[in-house]
Amino acid sequence: MSRSDVAPDTRVAVLSRSWGQAAGERASAVRSLAGALSRHACVDVLVAEPPGDPSADGAFERIGIGVPADGREWPGPRAGTLPASGRYGAVLVDEGDASAIALARALLRGARILVTGGPGATSLEQAPATTLDVGYHDARLQRAGVARGDASVLPVGLYVRVHPYAAERPHHELQGASGYVLVLSERSPARATAALPGGQVRWLLARFARERVVVVEDAVATVWRARAPVSRFGVHTRMDLWRLIAHARATVDLGPGRLFARECVESLRYGVPVVVPHGTVADALVEAGGGIGFSTTQTLLDGIAALGRPGAGERAGTRGKSAVDRWYGDPAEFVSRMAAALELPGDARAAGPTGPAVRGD
Repeated sequence: MSRSDVAPDTRVAVLSRSWGQAAGERASAVRSLAGALSRHACVDVLVAEPPGDPSADGAFERIGIGVPADGREWPGPRAGTLPASGRYGAVLVDEGDASAIALARALLRGARILVTGGPGATSLEQAPATTLDVGYHDARLQRAGVARGDASVLPVGLYVRVHPYAAERPHHELQGASGYVLVLSERSPARATAALPGGQVRWLLARFARERVVVVEDAVATVWRARAPVSRFGVHTRMDLWRLIAHARATVDLGPGRLFARECVESLRYGVPVVVPHGTVADALVEAGGGIGFSTTQTLLDGIAALGRPGAGERAGTRGKSAVDRWYGDPAEFVSRMAAALELPGDARAAGPTGPAVRGD
């Protein structure tokens, strides 16, 4: 989305290590934010690659700014090279990426720093910077984004895409089965062993031995029945995961993402309630009525049982879907929230190079 004839104030750079990751919560958040910004400004994606001609990356252009030294994620401020037209009004970085922030301040002097963050994010070490909080907040917040007691933190949400096709039929490996308990493991790939579930999952399998339980861990789904594995198959794509989510009676996410609990949001967008540990960003989804939180193994099991009572899961799923659809389900509203929060004018392509799209602090 580069245009060399566009004024610096209407251009935004993305400096994110997450950009090139095929999957992951942070990558989806950064791409969604960049997409919203692109409706008001020209967006360039700056990557740690040899300088050269821009390469296409979907609707964006990747521009190499230099190769980092061994053991580093970004080139140093003196080694980094901006494109010839590289003057920007703002730069989007990942929360906690101190080297990206230092590079942005050195190369993009005067650019407003926008940090991709979640609830509880702090910009103390990043000041002056503006944290874009992508976690769930009641959609009745003013469209301008109400600062959470800190003018440098703006709740803006995201657009979280799901595909309606996933709700049309269950995953083919389940042979038409639905109404199972879906468990998303918190274990890292290094600790994942499909044949030996973690402690809480073993208790869950014992408590709900009469139900079908599908455990997803390290991109592999294991179907359990009567405490025994009956099948195992790969979860190769996001569509595979969406199909598993859409036909569950509840999604148990033992390790919600730090930014906005992506899989929980996706589950609620399909009207499937969630069961999540207390003390995570998914607490806000529970408070919105979309499921049940737990703090012990016993409360985990009781929460799953409670959602299995007649009508309980459906009511929680409906409440949760209504909440997340308002905050995460409308791309036009998300673009409007971003524009209002950052005081952006109309579409940069209509405004031309004269209107300041991203104001500095």
